Amino acid sequence: MPELKTRFAVFVLFLWATPLFAAGGTCPTGANYVNPSTNTLVTLSNLGITGCYYIAANGNDSSTGTDEAHPWVHAPGMLNATGNAKHTTAAGEGFVFRGGDTWHRGNGSLATSMGGEWAFAANGATGDPNYIGVDQAWYSGSTWTRPVISGDNAATTSFITSCAYDYSTSRMVTTTGQNIIWDDFEWTGLCHAASNQPNTPNSTYLYANGAGSTFTLTNNYFHGWSMTNSIPSVCCNDAQMLAGNFNTVVGNVWDGSDSHCNGVNDCEGWTANIGVVDFHYNIIRYASNGINSPSNPKFIFGNIFEYIYQGFDGTAHCGIVELGSSLQSSVYYFNNIMRHNYPGVGWWPEGQGTAFYIFNNLLYANSNSGNSLMIDNGGTTGGTSIFLYNNTVVGPSAFPRFYGGHSGQQFNGTGAFSNNHFVNYSSLLTSVYSVDSGAYSTTTVVDHGTHLFQTTSLATTMLYATTEALPYSPTSSSSPTVGTGTNNMTFCNGMPDAVPQANCKAGAAFVTYDSVNHRAIFPASGVPRSSTSWDIGAYQFRAGATSAVNPPSGLTALVQ
Repeated sequence: MPELKTRFAVFVLFLWATPLFAAGGTCPTGANYVNPSTNTLVTLSNLGITGCYYIAANGNDSSTGTDEAHPWVHAPGMLNATGNAKHTTAAGEGFVFRGGDTWHRGNGSLATSMGGEWAFAANGATGDPNYIGVDQAWYSGSTWTRPVISGDNAATTSFITSCAYDYSTSRMVTTTGQNIIWDDFEWTGLCHAASNQPNTPNSTYLYANGAGSTFTLTNNYFHGWSMTNSIPSVCCNDAQMLAGNFNTVVGNVWDGSDSHCNGVNDCEGWTANIGVVDFHYNIIRYASNGINSPSNPKFIFGNIFEYIYQGFDGTAHCGIVELGSSLQSSVYYFNNIMRHNYPGVGWWPEGQGTAFYIFNNLLYANSNSGNSLMIDNGGTTGGTSIFLYNNTVVGPSAFPRFYGGHSGQQFNGTGAFSNNHFVNYSSLLTSVYSVDSGAYSTTTVVDHGTHLFQTTSLATTMLYATTEALPYSPTSSSSPTVGTGTNNMTFCNGMPDAVPQANCKAGAAFVTYDSVNHRAIFPASGVPRSSTSWDIGAYQFRAGATSAVNPPSGLTALVQ
């Protein structure tokens, strides 16, 4: 008997010390899920998801929820969840929503009402995250569409007088915990009616509270936000799409073309007020703010920023990418497209002894001549470096503006240029950048040369134009940017991170937008740079290259 008691005590101790592991049923087995580290499609199992529960509009919370034939109608954390749906999440569990169904944050009378703010508590672990997302083979209706989370306010391209459901002091969804993947939802119906700037994280579709460096957001579509005309004229009063702390944000679309964004000084929508490390292959369009003041960014690449306009007050500076003071030793901007914008500021990074690597970007048709790129130190520490290599930039916006307007934080460091294609500037590099008086004595410009300067008319004559499938790209091996640049392979090899290093050794590879299905289409690899002479500008010419930056039309294939 003493031996039996000892074994029983050890067994109880083992159970008490063991963390929660995934329960649930069999997960979808298709390789339809993005691995954000490789940008390839893998299975849920590859992502560490080992057990799944299913949620659908025709479900029942007393069901097992362990397969698509017996789904719940609510997910854990929804206030209206009952029975088995009041489940405590465990590491490695996935929660799969049926495509085409809608869950409601505002209208409480509907069967799929969440009952209020959905508070999802993640219990993921390293290598065994929680997943909230989809199975594209499971849907209502005739074809698959994303599941929808709605705030139940109608989309409008005009100011409104009131919100049917006001989120000025609340959120639609909040997540807590660690190690979570949120994938492939449509978000719509957010309305902000307060008389002042949103108190972060309010007026928000999704707030990541405490998820920190382990929250991954992939393939979501945000649209249909609105605000009332009673809000004071301050640009950052806008409804916010995201707030909180994320690690990786990949393949998402923010498209305010159905919201109030009709041009300069007549636009609203703050797409992301977040902390983020890796932001790539996303599309932001028709908004007054892009990524605003995130903390500690490192990788911003392969994104499209377009139709981002100054807010409706006309004075406060809205921005495309405005970064807080980075503590990263290296920050990378590459393979981005910035076009058709008129914000207060374009890209505004701040660094304290940071090296900013800015290459393979395409900037054109931007109307704010003050700055496409503005940089300061973000603190008293000097030694900031900015490397501007192999970009294609159509003026007249400053690229960059070495900013001196913040006393004690004015730019203090070096800006280096090489292999850029400049259109609509004079033939001097000094016509491209500007140095504020406050930063003048602390700024050193190093020109490694081999730039191509063209007037707009000359560029058009040489067939560099916006009408190309690849705007401002060379069309033949005799184009003046082809083979006339400096070989910067040594510069690329000196980058301390592998992904930007590999992209530096190739021409730009740009994401495209499927505007029918509202998806970011991931690009193939860029054309490798020559081992001898490089091309000037963002592109590397190869006869027969077919990649394009214009939106394809009428696509039905879904890329996740």
